Amino acid sequence: MKHMKWITLSVLVILALVLAACGSGGQQAEAPGAAEAPAKEPVEELVCNDDIGCVEIGPDEPIHIAYMLTTSGATAFLGEDSKGGIEIAIDDRGGELLGHPIELTGEDSLCNAEGGQTAAQKVASDPTVTGVIGTNCSSAATAALPIISNAGLVMGSPSNTAPSLTAPPEEGGVWMPGYYRTAHNDLFQGKVAADFAWNELGARKVATIHDGSPYAESLQQVFADRIKELGGEVTFQGAVNVGDTDMRPILQEIAANPPDVLYFPIFEPEGPLIVAQAAEVAGLEDTILMGADGLLVESFPENAGSNAIGMYLSGPYITGPKYEELLAKWEAKFGGSPPSGFHAHAYDATNILLDAIEKVAQVDAEGSILIGRQALRDAIYSTKDYPGVTGTLTCNQYGDCATGEALGIFQITEAEVNEDNWPPPVVWTPSTGKLGEGEMAEEAMGPMKVSDADFVCNDDIGCVEVASDEPIHIAYMLTTSGATAFLGEDSKGGIEIAIDDRGGELLGHPIELTGEDSLCNAEGGQTAAQKVASDPTVTGVIGTNCSSAATAALPIISNAGLVMGSPSNTAPSLTAPPEEGGVWMPGYYRTAHNDLFQGKVAADFAWNELGARKVATIHDGSPYAESLQQVFADRIKELGGEVTFQGAVNVGDTDMRPILQEIAANPPDVLYFPIFEPEGPLIVAQAAEVAGLEDTILMGADGLLVESFPENAGSNAIGMYLSGPYITGPKYEELLAKWEAKFGGSPPSGFHAHAYDATNILLDAIEKVAQVDAEGSILIGRQALRDAIYSTKDYPGVTGTLTCNQYGDCATGEALGIFQITEAEVNEDNWPPPVVWTPSGQ
Repeated sequence: MKHMKWITLSVLVILALVLAACGSGGQQAEAPGAAEAPAKEPVEELVCNDDIGCVEIGPDEPIHIAYMLTTSGATAFLGEDSKGGIEIAIDDRGGELLGHPIELTGEDSLCNAEGGQTAAQKVASDPTVTGVIGTNCSSAATAALPIISNAGLVMGSPSNTAPSLTAPPEEGGVWMPGYYRTAHNDLFQGKVAADFAWNELGARKVATIHDGSPYAESLQQVFADRIKELGGEVTFQGAVNVGDTDMRPILQEIAANPPDVLYFPIFEPEGPLIVAQAAEVAGLEDTILMGADGLLVESFPENAGSNAIGMYLSGPYITGPKYEELLAKWEAKFGGSPPSGFHAHAYDATNILLDAIEKVAQVDAEGSILIGRQALRDAIYSTKDYPGVTGTLTCNQYGDCATGEALGIFQITEAEVNEDNWPPPVVWTPSTGKLGEGEMAEEAMGPMKVSDADFVCNDDIGCVEVASDEPIHIAYMLTTSGATAFLGEDSKGGIEIAIDDRGGELLGHPIELTGEDSLCNAEGGQTAAQKVASDPTVTGVIGTNCSSAATAALPIISNAGLVMGSPSNTAPSLTAPPEEGGVWMPGYYRTAHNDLFQGKVAADFAWNELGARKVATIHDGSPYAESLQQVFADRIKELGGEVTFQGAVNVGDTDMRPILQEIAANPPDVLYFPIFEPEGPLIVAQAAEVAGLEDTILMGADGLLVESFPENAGSNAIGMYLSGPYITGPKYEELLAKWEAKFGGSPPSGFHAHAYDATNILLDAIEKVAQVDAEGSILIGRQALRDAIYSTKDYPGVTGTLTCNQYGDCATGEALGIFQITEAEVNEDNWPPPVVWTPSGQ
């Protein structure tokens, strides 16, 4: 690859949380390492007076920096690129700071929210870490940020670009203290792309496609809004799913009103498929194709084919002597050229961090160091006129340190498609450079309308106002598409029955139920939460189904002042406070069990009933699966057993034999894998092919407690066990009768009763705290609603007697059981499988 004067893959940022902090910081006139810095004046005694604590470094210990980058899978080139920039920045200081060696360790944050969550948990658990460089992708950052910020750390990203990451919660963002970035904000990139389309291409009608990720959705929205602001028409805005291969249906919709420009700021492999298939769709012959830095990668022209010739890509662009010098250092250290375009941003982010550490550190006569965590944040946020490789950087109070200067428009030519030439030529750069502050703040929401002058909202976080002729608005965020749609169907049915049982109204107002698809992943949770939180009429939310979606959605929902009651989230972290390593935020509650219960129930059954003394576990990287298998493993060790293996598969893996062969090297009595379809059935089927596992008992959890599992897993599933929710009693029988009368048949999953209870707890709390005037208008205090839910005590639910604690755990582990798959489930389409054991000993 040739030397790059550009910057690739603007991986985003959407979703995080909290408040603001600002302070004072440093910069230097020369490149780091150009001259030896003077020694710090030692202090007589190290005293930590920092508001959020200090990092302590002994005289013989290193200064520990961590990275969270995508170092595996299809986006590993991004992590390699950023890590190289970090290492060169450390090399330029001789590998040390303040007389201490700089230690660099890292975690793979992948390019998704699950990876960001997992990496952040690991980094935040190490008290020696002073600061973090990461993440590459905005979805990973959105999920990681609450954990990193609550741990008192700083995190500097070289390539997150989602606007929400540096927007405060009161403006719809997810910024939290400690976050900064040297990458551009997509408020710049979206405007640059739209201005080019309008001014240079003459586009007056545009369409956009995104892929549901925070990066793509926000970038196409900025582009579309700018076109409308200029007086143009947006003919279509839609989405494809990651993994889709047939793009013709959405392209045919767009072709019904052909745009001048089609902008699709997404990634491979979906981007090249759009380019290739657009050539087959009548009506798009004159439409100009335009992507963004997610496609500014060397493999794109070959994958997209000849239809890519002439299309445009927006993205980062760097020139100048400093950048040439950095490229020379890269070639000397690693050989060749960087694999992506954010190495310079990583170099600048690292130097800003190291300068700030040097500025705020206390050093004593023995060489011990004390670094105030809040002081470090303040120093970074006060960075001003820093002479970076990517430009002159000044950080604002929300961590945006870059302008839109280092951006350009690239055009694919025949040379890129036919001659393996890269990068493509830059054909345009912005003339004005950056957006004004007024333009960046346009999305701030106005005050709520007051429906009755006599109403006074004295609630600490505001009120929902419902006029006399308006409904009480409840929203759901459930998985309603894809392989896990049965979960959403199941929960939605429980919500609707709870509303039916009140005659469809509350306090004389109809109950309006609307919803968003939160999928069963963090990206879906982020997107759904942004949509729900933007609607001030929403009083409360029922959702999500999956813990990964909840972890990502919760900061947005909580910062919007909403309550969110989940029927099926079970990850322990969701109801654990940050100081205990959790991600709980105010407003969250759940009627599902906590996996601290399910993991213990499963382990106790394996130990007491199956006689297991050696166990192994597999998870899939999701908060649900990783935490559940960990509770199971910890309980087995507590009982005196051995955990022979703990490992993970990736969502989408199809060959489970390698991990199963590792496990078979020391065969366990029980293999516990609390994951989902399709990976779970593949483990079951392929375990039969691995020598050494013939006597190992297979055991899953409620992620596999679905009707399709036996057929997908095959005959090897016969005899295996599943842990999961188990409800009995007259109230449940009555609920099942209502289900059959309303929908026919039986519920498709096991959390409909939990959804019913979660909805009733919410509606009861609304009824309790609402103010109603003579005309029937309503005022509902948001904090009062949270307080009412958390004070729920001895609630006679269908799932049991529920009492909510201050972190929203309302259920115990009583409504759990162990199910066993029999021949009837595999061969006779029988469901559910029989319960063979409960915690009470059935």
